[in-house]
Amino acid sequence: MTATLPPQLRTVSFAALDGGVWGAALDGGARFMTLGTPAGVGSLVGRESVDWRDENGVWRLAGDGFELLITPADAPAAESEAVPDGGRSADATGHQLCHVQGSYTLGGAEYAVDCTGARATRDRGTDREGFDSVRVISALFEGDQALTLLACRPPGARGHEHDLITAAVCEKGSCVPVSDPRLSTTYTSDGLPARVSLELWLGEGEGQHLRRAAGEATAPAAAVEAAGLEARVVACRWHSRGLEGRGVYLLARYR
Repeated sequence: MTATLPPQLRTVSFAALDGGVWGAALDGGARFMTLGTPAGVGSLVGRESVDWRDENGVWRLAGDGFELLITPADAPAAESEAVPDGGRSADATGHQLCHVQGSYTLGGAEYAVDCTGARATRDRGTDREGFDSVRVISALFEGDQALTLLACRPPGARGHEHDLITAAVCEKGSCVPVSDPRLSTTYTSDGLPARVSLELWLGEGEGQHLRRAAGEATAPAAAVEAAGLEARVVACRWHSRGLEGRGVYLLARYR
């Protein structure tokens, strides 16, 4: 298969519903991957440590001690982006449910991965001229249900009201873009996301309806430090419509 050119930003996250394996990766301005279990976490930073290939829409991530295959469940959600007053427009963004399969070694033990994940892409990069920060949130539930959100802060912007936010609600493998996504995060004194809530409005006008979810971080968390990058990644337990799910919160800041 021939490899396609990558978008300037791409991200994927996954979490087993039993609270076992989880992970997240970001490629844009910098590249890193975090892998975790209830017993601990580990991160790999840099293109020399994380080989990320796009083979006709199937992503293959590999490196020392890990190999993961990310297969899309369906076509990505069409663009529907919230641009608050004072913000600016951005290029197309796609949210997509996916299946993550493979294995990784952490703390001397090997872990198998075979679960649902979520991935997103954006055509505009996240280097220091692109965005100051990126937030990636995934909430995964049984029955191929998921909520996904990507928030990018333009350079020099102060406050979340200027974030460029896209989100999707996924059911049975298909993702529907959110017309009005809202994110609220409570942080610990160490700057780690502790609690998070999502309000995702779908549709327009009188046909608009709301999907809510609340999540809390579960230990352990990962801190990633690299040249020009500071990131925090935590596994989350989610609650929505009587369902309990798992997911990931990734926060990357570019210096």
